Amino acid sequence: MRKTDCTVIYYSNNMVPEKLQELCFEQLKQACRGMELLTFTTKPLTGAEHNEIFIPATTDWYLTTYEHQLNGIAKASNDIVFIAEDDCLYPRDHFESMPVFLESFPDKIIYNKNSYHLNYKGFFPTISYCNFTSMLCAYKDILEQAVLRKMAEYKEHRNLIWCEPGVDRDSKDAIFEAQGHVPVIDIRHGLNGTGMREPENGVYLSELPAWGSLSNIRDIIEPPEVKIQEKFGRALPSGYREYIEHQMENVVFESEHLGCKNGQRYAIEHLFKDIDRKARIADIACGDGVSFEKFQEMGFESVVGVELHPEKAKIASSYGYLVYSLDIHHLKNAGLEEVDILYSSHTLEHAFNVSSVLKGFQKLLKPGGLLFLVLPYVDSHITNTWNHCGKYQLGLHIDDGGETVRDYIEAHGFDIISSERHSVREPEIWIKARRR
Repeated sequence: MRKTDCTVIYYSNNMVPEKLQELCFEQLKQACRGMELLTFTTKPLTGAEHNEIFIPATTDWYLTTYEHQLNGIAKASNDIVFIAEDDCLYPRDHFESMPVFLESFPDKIIYNKNSYHLNYKGFFPTISYCNFTSMLCAYKDILEQAVLRKMAEYKEHRNLIWCEPGVDRDSKDAIFEAQGHVPVIDIRHGLNGTGMREPENGVYLSELPAWGSLSNIRDIIEPPEVKIQEKFGRALPSGYREYIEHQMENVVFESEHLGCKNGQRYAIEHLFKDIDRKARIADIACGDGVSFEKFQEMGFESVVGVELHPEKAKIASSYGYLVYSLDIHHLKNAGLEEVDILYSSHTLEHAFNVSSVLKGFQKLLKPGGLLFLVLPYVDSHITNTWNHCGKYQLGLHIDDGGETVRDYIEAHGFDIISSERHSVREPEIWIKARRR
């Protein structure tokens, strides 16, 4: 199979630091020299011969990527296509070795599993159980159908655990996982749609064979917090009124998102499996009641909820539990009855004043009561700064194994019992603590 029989589809939403994008694109051109290279970006791309300015009709991150892929597939001259992203470094081997596997598996999407992340700390293997769109190769008719299926799935549920074409949570029959000889480097620069990530074993490498240290790349990758002010002009809401208006305007109904719903049910099942079914429980920011459905199934009799948005609180109350339409910042003076366990999932990162909220948790929990927290971690997304303005107070953006988060919780009157890392709907940290 000749390299000229393949097309590389490169796309970019131009969120990558400009210098980094230029370096990655130059490497791509060298690696796929002799192949058709189609580029689709939202603004001019330096060094591209035939670039198309393609602005998707949506700002939704998933739909944007699918539109880019379908646009490229439609214009590819060859039957075999690669997907290339703007923040990856591709070796020549990737484009030479992956099509060979298609000779044996023509009906599958080939994913190159020899890949590493690189952030400002160093190199580390990509998540072992994940595949990455930026490292796939397939016949374009197979890929087109897979992308259309994923696009339809996302439009229906507005949440995907596995967003890669052909990849499903329960079955991988549509894909083949291959191993290239030289790794592809996926750079985590603080503006990635999927966050910074971190090593599964906590170990960083200073260099890789065939790549070296890539010091020229690492010099322009900064910790994610450096990018916030630069990208948005200001990092956080200027005051409580601005914060609360933003929270009320950007409402998500968890029951409409399959990933949120499944993640919530999974967390409750594991955190509460050994808890007395007569325990008094408060779910802080209970949303539209996804958690209540699971609490009922498990037989918990005494559950109350707190939810800021009145429409979501009304839906949640339909499960038969008492729900207070209340701002979590006002718990301290709300006069609610003490509970044995306080559960809060994906809530504290949204708080304007996390310290004030934790003081409210203290007031609501009986002495010795349990606090169960589910938080996104590492939460280094640059694009959710306003929605997750509390993450910087908690330290959720700091890649230190959760030490900063635990220290913050302990400093507010709780003793840490345990903390665990999970990846159900997204990378998370689950913290169990006891009120002093």
